Amino acid sequence: MDQAGFSDAYLVQNCLRPLLHATRTKHFQYKGKVKDVREVADNDVRLRALDIALRIKGKYAPLAVEQAPKHAVKVIVLDIPRPKRDIPPPTMIEIAKPEFPPKNGNGHNGNGSNGGKV
Repeated sequence: MDQAGFSDAYLVQNCLRPLLHATRTKHFQYKGKVKDVREVADNDVRLRALDIALRIKGKYAPLAVEQAPKHAVKVIVLDIPRPKRDIPPPTMIEIAKPEFPPKNGNGHNGNGSNGGKV
């Protein structure tokens, strides 16, 4: 940058200082006619100018560098069949069905339901 004529002094005097004092003209109108004009600080331009200048000069902290974990687990996947087991596979267990009270004369179970009938 210095060889191209962009020394620190040049960047500050000719580029950074004017942008850090940037203003924007605001026009206030009523019924289509401009009633007032004001100069206000252009904070967006000021912020971007400062950000660019700091990036060019390398003044920002470096981005986080990913570090290797302290404790690592190495997984080795082998493509071989599993050995046969000596234990037989589990069998299906039959679940006992709950008993319902006997139906009363109106076709409903004693518990208030209609026994699945619609």
